[in-house]
Amino acid sequence: AAVFPPGEPDSVKVVGAHTFRGPEYTRTEITLEYQFSNKWLLATVVTQKTGSASALFGFHVNPQTDSLESLNRFTLVGKGPLHLMMLSLAAASFLFSLYSLVLCLRTRNVKWKWAWVFLVLLGVGKCTINWTTGQFAFQLIAFQIPCFVMARGLYGPWIVGPYVPLGAILFLNHRWKMKISGEMLPPPAHPIQSPANLD
Repeated sequence: AAVFPPGEPDSVKVVGAHTFRGPEYTRTEITLEYQFSNKWLLATVVTQKTGSASALFGFHVNPQTDSLESLNRFTLVGKGPLHLMMLSLAAASFLFSLYSLVLCLRTRNVKWKWAWVFLVLLGVGKCTINWTTGQFAFQLIAFQIPCFVMARGLYGPWIVGPYVPLGAILFLNHRWKMKISGEMLPPPAHPIQSPANLD
């Protein structure tokens, strides 16, 4: 209670909500953001319901330097080499996939072309960085179209990272094999028969 300044807050927002349903109880966690004239507070209230009885399970208050929306905004200011590397890899993965897609659409004699169009956009195995905290994460079994991620929750941090453009790599390899085998060559034109040969 001492953390809260006197008077009414300027605003109160629900910035997080999570419910866990177990076999014997249901636990609900709600996070509120309080804005006062000179400070910001995050208050997390955890309640637990067992049968018909509800009880307060936890209550936490954390001071913040600014609103979550401002703290988690996307900016390059104050970001380190890892942030810039992950952003560059995400952009490179997307551009490589887009380049392969254009090649796929323009390449003749490709069997199952529309399946290749879908596959070219597919990425697997993601690496991500939490843009606010700098926390790095890797997940081997993951699939994404397009092959990068740059997303955030309503008030959460941006998550940025590339996926391996496996579909684009497979198509370029397939296209190279077509080129070597001559499958990309246009069919020979039929010779025009002269009137003398029509008898």
